[in-house]
Amino acid sequence: PNPTTGRVRLTLQLAEAQTVRAEVIDALGRRVAVLLDGLAPAGESPVEWNAASAAPGVYVVRVHTATAELTRRVVVR
Repeated sequence: PNPTTGRVRLTLQLAEAQTVRAEVIDALGRRVAVLLDGLAPAGESPVEWNAASAAPGVYVVRVHTATAELTRRVVVR
């Protein structure tokens, strides 16, 4: 759910196995969590962030691959 007070679950859909880095960034640009940093298989790859201890605010989940970058906004209450 968004906004959340607990776990955030994202599902990455990859056409082929590749190196992926998924991280959570706070409003000041600081990395607060690395969710995935390595090889992810083709198909669906679930990624979770436990935001229960995060301060209320807006965060960005940023996903990097060799060919793409994706960002999603998450609000923590």
